[in-house]
Amino acid sequence: MTQDPKHEAVTATDDKGGRYTAILGDGTPRLED
Repeated sequence: MTQDPKHEAVTATDDKGGRYTAILGDGTPRLED
């Protein structure tokens, strides 16, 4: 699987303990259950 730097997903945890994935180049946080 090739990694595209413009669409690399970064998973982080917010201050409420919820996980979200920010798509680099898009900048829109994508909420995860």
